Amino acid sequence: EPGRRIDLLLEAARDASGRLADEEAIGHYRRALAIASGTPDAPEGPGREPDLRRSALIGLDLAGQLRHVGERAEARRLLDQVVARARELDEPELLARVAITLYRDGFLSDHDASTKDLLAEAHRRITGKEGQDGLSDDRLAQELTIHIMAVARRGSDDEALAFSLWARHDSVWGIGSAVERLALTDELTVVGRRTGHQDMELHAAAMRWVALLELGDPAFLDQYRTFARLAELTELPWFALGAAVDAGLIASLQGRFAEATAALEDDALSLDGCDRATFGFMGHHLHWALHLLRGHFAEAEEVLRGLRGSGYPCPGLLEAVTAVEQGDAAPALRLIAEHADRPAPYPRAYLPLWLRLLAQTAALTGDPRLIARAEDELTPYTGQWIVSLSGCDISGPVDLWLGMLAAARDDRDAAAAALIEAAASSDRLGARPWAVRSRLHLAQVLLARGGADDEARRLLHDVAREAGELALDHWASEAAAALRTASAPASAGPPQNRAENRAADRTDDRPTEPTDSTKPTESTRPTDSTEPTESVTPAAPAAHAEFRRNGPVWQLGWGGVTVHVPDAKGLRDLHSLLGLPGTDVPAVRLLAPEGGELVLAAGQLGGDPVLDDEAKRRYKQHLDRLDAAMDRAAARDDARQVEAYDRERQALLDELRTAAGLGGRARRLGDQTERARKTVTARIRDTLRKLDPLHPALAAHLRASVTTGTTCAYRPDPTPDWQL
Repeated sequence: EPGRRIDLLLEAARDASGRLADEEAIGHYRRALAIASGTPDAPEGPGREPDLRRSALIGLDLAGQLRHVGERAEARRLLDQVVARARELDEPELLARVAITLYRDGFLSDHDASTKDLLAEAHRRITGKEGQDGLSDDRLAQELTIHIMAVARRGSDDEALAFSLWARHDSVWGIGSAVERLALTDELTVVGRRTGHQDMELHAAAMRWVALLELGDPAFLDQYRTFARLAELTELPWFALGAAVDAGLIASLQGRFAEATAALEDDALSLDGCDRATFGFMGHHLHWALHLLRGHFAEAEEVLRGLRGSGYPCPGLLEAVTAVEQGDAAPALRLIAEHADRPAPYPRAYLPLWLRLLAQTAALTGDPRLIARAEDELTPYTGQWIVSLSGCDISGPVDLWLGMLAAARDDRDAAAAALIEAAASSDRLGARPWAVRSRLHLAQVLLARGGADDEARRLLHDVAREAGELALDHWASEAAAALRTASAPASAGPPQNRAENRAADRTDDRPTEPTDSTKPTESTRPTDSTEPTESVTPAAPAAHAEFRRNGPVWQLGWGGVTVHVPDAKGLRDLHSLLGLPGTDVPAVRLLAPEGGELVLAAGQLGGDPVLDDEAKRRYKQHLDRLDAAMDRAAARDDARQVEAYDRERQALLDELRTAAGLGGRARRLGDQTERARKTVTARIRDTLRKLDPLHPALAAHLRASVTTGTTCAYRPDPTPDWQL
């Protein structure tokens, strides 16, 4: 039966493609196309009624296989035939699939005018809307994929559903889309298992670890291992190659450079060329990215010289990134000027790398307009990572670049907070090179800000040591230069930027190993209990005991070591307790310190209803007084007092909402006390856990001296002289 023959040929074509047997796959697709089209050379002969719709879909698959081997002219002719067939059949959904296929073909390059016109035509036919030609290619494709997904689900068409899910995945690719892509890969996994398409499940597993990495989720490593195990079970060279490439990417991310180099030695990624055109230039990119991360700039530039002849779509972007990494912003500034009028200067796959270049150039030049532009682009994605090219380019945590931008505009508190988070995120992923870089910039910020020179020098020694272990000589040299600057007379001043740092450090001097006095001490692990334990002895009070907040950053000093950590509610709780040594502080007060004595009294009344008539009256009176006080403060332009009254008012309103309970039921006051106990205990415990690796001695002292529960207290022996 012809339909069954086509099914078998398509299955054979997918199998051959997985084995990298491209010519065999193309042959199977051609035979399937001949049968569906009813051509004279079909096995059934010319008399069979053609299946024009199926022949169009097979033509899309064949064109994709031809593009893989670099036969773009034949692929384009075939796609033109498919477009004509879709119009002949007057099927808007088929026309949309053709348009989206052409759009996905331009994932790594710009779309030509005919693709844009076809997307607009398909969008008009599908939606019935006129005047949408001004929409971007991405917007048109995204709306089309949503429609095709809906149609596929209504018709229970798994093949169409799989196509639309992948199309949606590619059309939304970019920074900030990882959560949606995770959901798409979940559904693709289900469809792949239901239809027996193992390659679909494998591809979804590969894209899933990339999305988790973008979110800064350490689970990405387990997901990669899942993909690698599945790839090994299939014994298909295509997925074995993918697993090897991914292993190299992760090894590079984590600083295992020998493993990364070995992974890139696969013949399919050889710089001498490859049967699959995409792999040919992607091999160049992977080698370039590895050299750049290691600071091997001469080798990176050598790879760049071969880019233009490899068909690589964006060589100028990589050349600008390479230059700015070495302190030369001129190529990047030219590129930014060239694209000044383009909202999306590069294909979606490259846009995250473009944002990295924009941020790095702004930080290097200190241009206020570029800094503002870069911060506007990146701030919504704090906590995430910059990943391009389906995972083949990892440009570090967003907070690293935000920290550098804040430093460039002299907001050193914000810079320190962002860089602390960048280092912590890198640590969570095991990304040692990026952790080294984040801590180096953090140390430079602390030196520039002043008041934490000891902490900065400790960080620089750590950076020098770890950079030496990883053979990151460029960062080791920069740390050495910063250490010399920190030890020089104050009048010398620190270099203003990395370019000056490197100019000041042209020697091959390697930093000395940190001494015992500068090495971090062994961290004391947190216990499950919040009560003091006999196994931890409080450290003796030190001359330097500091627990002060400066905007979004806390400066914590103990035993001669100072660290800076980002603001957290647990730090505020501890600060309140340190200011009242030996005093039992109700957890309710710590939970809502702005609410004053009224909130505290409400939390201590036991099991009576929270909102009896008297309580309601007192709340209303207090809110009325606050409103009047806010009006008076506003009349005299006292913005600080207005903010203080507003915080207190908000705390009272929060308590009112809490007291209402679920469904409007009156909540008992005992519930509020218990909630405060659990919340404050969890906040303090989490803060101490995060403090362990940063300042283990201080964490141990606080854990031994602070008790939590319905009431909390700080009872040291003896009491240090805290600077609060």
